[in-house]
Amino acid sequence: MNPLNESIKEGMNLTRRPSLMASRERLKLVQDEHLAIVEAIADKDAERAEAAMRSHIGNARHRMFEGTQ
Repeated sequence: MNPLNESIKEGMNLTRRPSLMASRERLKLVQDEHLAIVEAIADKDAERAEAAMRSHIGNARHRMFEGTQ
């Protein structure tokens, strides 16, 4: 793999670990965020997909660095 792919993979692993150890409620919350992204893409709704992705990234950042759900 090239260095960018390795960086992305490592970043995903770092953010994924807390979710794997989280409560069922937190797992459901994260899965719901993913589902909203997928549904918007499936509906070909670019604005909704972008908003869902931005929300998910912001929420993930908050969960990762502030330790909240």
